[in-house]
Amino acid sequence: MQTIEAMRAIAHDAARNSPGVQRIARAIAADVASETRSAATRSSRNRSRSLLPLLLVVYAFMRERISFKRDTIGVEHLVHPDQLLLEMAQGRTSADCDCASMLGAALLLAMGIPAVFILVSARPDGVLQHVFFGASTRAGVIPLDPQEHFSPGEWPPFLTRRVIVEV
Repeated sequence: MQTIEAMRAIAHDAARNSPGVQRIARAIAADVASETRSAATRSSRNRSRSLLPLLLVVYAFMRERISFKRDTIGVEHLVHPDQLLLEMAQGRTSADCDCASMLGAALLLAMGIPAVFILVSARPDGVLQHVFFGASTRAGVIPLDPQEHFSPGEWPPFLTRRVIVEV
């Protein structure tokens, strides 16, 4: 859990102090707000506001720009979201699940959306082997795992253990 505590601190720091994270978060929010206004003017129905459009854009942003890789066995290297964004600006980058989760959580936090880290295992012994991020809502957690190709809101199948940690 020491790694998770470090990840929490890094995500909070990036959400508050990273101009890159804040710029991307504002751009995502503005794009979604613009599309929502367009859709509302085309529709005669009163649409309720939802987090889902924002979450879908964050998910797509990460899915399109990050090639996922695994850490070297026995070595945990946490890359700050600023560094990932810098690499993204130079083209597609690679990151492991920890680093991608910190960026995703930082983006959500910068948009004022409560974020969580979700640690999971599909092993019979329950040893945690993967982490991704999600949004914490009144209705529950919305998981976002752009690495494993699960749709936003979809939980991975065959989990033997799941731990949710507030960011």
